[in-house]
Amino acid sequence: MEQDELWQFGGIDGVKGGYAFPPVAPAALADVALRKPEPTWVRGLIRLWRWWKQRDFLGPIAGVDPKRLDQAGWGVIFASDADPALREALSPLLAHRKAQAGERYREFHGEDGVLPGETKREFLARHGVGPGPADPKLMPYYLLIVADVTRISLSFQYQLDVSYGVGRVHFSTLNDYEAYANSVVAAETAESASAHPRSRCHFFGVHHQQDKPTIRAQKEMTGPLYDWLSRANDLDCHVTQASGRQASRRTLLELFRKPGGRPDLLFSVSHGLVFASGHENQAAMQGGLVCGDYRHVADPLSREHLFLAEDLDRTCHPNGMMWFLFNCYGLGTPRENDYDLNSPPLAPRPFISALPQRLLSHPNGGALAVVGHVERAKVASFSWPDAPAQIATFRSTFQHLLEGYPVGYAMECFDRRFAELTTELQAEIDAVERGRPPKSASLAFLWAARIDARNYLVFGDPAVRLRPF
Repeated sequence: MEQDELWQFGGIDGVKGGYAFPPVAPAALADVALRKPEPTWVRGLIRLWRWWKQRDFLGPIAGVDPKRLDQAGWGVIFASDADPALREALSPLLAHRKAQAGERYREFHGEDGVLPGETKREFLARHGVGPGPADPKLMPYYLLIVADVTRISLSFQYQLDVSYGVGRVHFSTLNDYEAYANSVVAAETAESASAHPRSRCHFFGVHHQQDKPTIRAQKEMTGPLYDWLSRANDLDCHVTQASGRQASRRTLLELFRKPGGRPDLLFSVSHGLVFASGHENQAAMQGGLVCGDYRHVADPLSREHLFLAEDLDRTCHPNGMMWFLFNCYGLGTPRENDYDLNSPPLAPRPFISALPQRLLSHPNGGALAVVGHVERAKVASFSWPDAPAQIATFRSTFQHLLEGYPVGYAMECFDRRFAELTTELQAEIDAVERGRPPKSASLAFLWAARIDARNYLVFGDPAVRLRPF
């Protein structure tokens, strides 16, 4: 990695086409890493990572089976001022989880819910829980946040996610909450749910002409993951792929429109659609997929190049699947720009993208969960300076999912990566503060990779599984 090499972040401008952001010099990112004050909880995260490393630790405390909710526990977290109708809309799911988790089922609502402005540390402390690995006797390991990101923040979620299996749901109508609750219960109680049929996994890998981010993603991540899973006979998975121009909007529509034809696990890699803060299309279209028939990133965009929430009409059948979105803003958009302290806000307010909301609340039965980014997705997810492609985090996550682990547990690999990179970044910053000249490329990469790992979040119930109970 060269000190003066410009880095091109992903994201395609939804109005003009072309990259939504100019390339960035490593020195500029290193400056952000050195100037942006770290929150107080970072030191605690570093101590937790060292404890994990010494014990090769993953998930809840030892002796707890993460596949069993009566051991790991399940809880739902509402804002303290949430409309009681939210709980009523989710009641089919809550009753289902209570029957599974038994005495380790918890609800946090009213005065027990998250108070306005309350941090993750303050919330846990108020309920008698300190830092460290999840002890389900004190707090359930699987926790579902039910709130808009303006009320229970993204920061609250990714801090809680370090030690717990966390997901979130937020929809625009009560009917959508009820639809999702019924979809999960239906998927887990269907007669076929206990038959453990062969899983189907589809890799949808976009790469555009002369576009380094998507070309590298196909070569170093999507292709190797497809090759690995195709040969992993022990996982009993039927694997298919569409790449390049075959990774088109039409291909996705065909996957969803044939009843029973959609994959159990869909992994898509593409650019995400980006709009300026407050643009009339931002809430409905940001984070939509820019598909493979958009041949060159300098070309104008047309509707046929895009896969958006509105494409999931009543001819589609996403029920019972999971979708792992690797694209900018695929899951949501924060208000502030993580990578530029001087830039204007990314949006008037943070929000969850329309596509995952539509997937989970679809009238034909919703997806079980979506994993995606709440900022820009970057090659730092699978690349490391002067080293071969790094896909172990994705590989471990997919293997856990295909082995029947809940998605909240499967995502522990990303939480550990976040904690490890936070430790390494802080060591670099400490060295600079002691007088060592900054190594811009190293600082910039650690900063970008850390933010990237942090911003993978689960939308949906963290206890859902590809192979149900």
